[in-house]
Amino acid sequence: PKVSSIDLDDYGSFVWGIIDDKKDIYTLSKELDQKFPNMEKSLSRLIKFLEILKDHHLITYSEKKSNSNTKTFQKYPVICITQIYD
Repeated sequence: PKVSSIDLDDYGSFVWGIIDDKKDIYTLSKELDQKFPNMEKSLSRLIKFLEILKDHHLITYSEKKSNSNTKTFQKYPVICITQIYD
């Protein structure tokens, strides 16, 4: 099997560890802010990191199905992130 070794900083390691198929970018951002409250531009850094992971085929985005009982209007779909394992 193909094995890759990637060095991540503390932020990247934390984000990688909390990615699952249920969390969206907003949730990841909030958890990152709680863990690293003094991090500057955390949302833009998170988005850039996720783009890099996606470009290297390490994660994929999927649209979360909205609950039919929910009466709130979501202007944009919720995107969940899943790690890809081969």
